[in-house]
Amino acid sequence: MPDVLHLPKATKIELVESDVKQITCPAHLDRLYIRKRGSSAALPIPAFEHARMVHVSLPDSFLSREQLTDLGSRVDTLVLRACVRNMSDLHVIPDHELQCCRRSDFPIRLVAHVPRLTLPSTSSGAPIHNLYLLSNRQRLSLEGCTVEGEITGCRSLFLPACRGAATVTATHYLSVLRGVVASEQMGDDVFSTLQVARVRDVSACHLDSCSIQDFACMQNVQRLVLRNCTFDSLDNLPPVASLHMLNCTTSDKAWAWPWLILVNRTPEEMRRVLLAGKKHKRR
Repeated sequence: MPDVLHLPKATKIELVESDVKQITCPAHLDRLYIRKRGSSAALPIPAFEHARMVHVSLPDSFLSREQLTDLGSRVDTLVLRACVRNMSDLHVIPDHELQCCRRSDFPIRLVAHVPRLTLPSTSSGAPIHNLYLLSNRQRLSLEGCTVEGEITGCRSLFLPACRGAATVTATHYLSVLRGVVASEQMGDDVFSTLQVARVRDVSACHLDSCSIQDFACMQNVQRLVLRNCTFDSLDNLPPVASLHMLNCTTSDKAWAWPWLILVNRTPEEMRRVLLAGKKHKRR
């Protein structure tokens, strides 16, 4: 591999354990991925003007505050994996930038200025404390995290494969993957999956592979999408403007609910249609 790479027409660049010391590239990049062992001082970050996404992984070292400042001024999406020594260094990244950061038990207040934030889980599974501090984001994604508390005021909120208990209010779009929707406490096993105890004032709610114990916790939901979900009762079905249902069954998998889209129907009308379309699954 040469010391210098000339890539005048590249829009996507990926370097994994490379000895390249310098890269020339166009002024605008779509994506740059760098994973490198050793000192960050020798990190071959090209002198582009703007990049849509930059992903940096440094198992053996850390980005300096100067490097973070430089990248933050030129990147829309900055993904940092094991390369930040002091979480307070994240303050140098401009407020308008989208940042995806691996959580390592740092105080949430240190990313209070980040409007678009992704937090993956940690190996320890430690819960996120002060969950309310993650509210009011343009986009928030908690990937497999353990949570406890309320999130409110987000434009888009994604909760894939989380654990713990959460309530969601005043959010435009909510997506939950593999959770339990129940207004009552599930018992001692609360941290085995995510329990969503209240969904209120949500414009669009998308539930995928969720167990719906009851619909009573849903209040003022405008659009509801149920995909691969299980539920047994239609009691307290919320008065949504749009209901989209795909591949849903009863909890014992013995009955299949109809695939359908219902618009501007009352809860009573929706219940009648759903019960009429409910079919026993053949073994």
